[in-house]
Amino acid sequence: MSCLKACLVLLGVLLMTSEIEGATTQCQRNECNFNDPFIFVDNGGVISFDDAQAACQAMGTTLATMTTTDEVIAARDTCADESGDAPGHCWIGLSYDRTDDPGTFDMSRYVWADGTTPSSEVLTEGFGNSGEPGGYAYYEDCIEIRGDGNSDQQNMWNDIWCSGDGRSYDIEMYLCNNPDYGASGAGCLCDCGCCLIQGDPHITNF
Repeated sequence: MSCLKACLVLLGVLLMTSEIEGATTQCQRNECNFNDPFIFVDNGGVISFDDAQAACQAMGTTLATMTTTDEVIAARDTCADESGDAPGHCWIGLSYDRTDDPGTFDMSRYVWADGTTPSSEVLTEGFGNSGEPGGYAYYEDCIEIRGDGNSDQQNMWNDIWCSGDGRSYDIEMYLCNNPDYGASGAGCLCDCGCCLIQGDPHITNF
């Protein structure tokens, strides 16, 4: 069997078995996904923050976390680029911790999905001059990258209800941390047009 035919057979089998919470993770980019810190997933329908986190965990990772301003920009670009013509509304792994909530908003209560705390620089870069977060009183405790709005809000972070619905739009997309970020091409099982990264259900292209 030729290498190309073997790849196509492997691709067909994996696409039938890689459904996660109703979403089938498919080829993301035109190269192996070793250089992208985030994996983009379009659920094809509304998905809650918790369900998106569970889907990322099923891939052995978490919703997107960022430790540098460069990573904030990379996540913003990934959401905008991969969502195509539709405005990108993508969950990232940031939420507000209401444990022993004192009843007043405190920016330091934001926590990443992996349990770490975002730096002030990352928060500033993420929210920018958008006027967000502004939904503490309405229990808008989860953070999306917002792909619509005016110039100050475009592709900036926005706090929203963790259900992902109930607004003028639904959250259908999310970003996971890429567990293979920085790895070498040795993880590819096949080198002729498709690439299965070992240990992960997502598929990428060369």
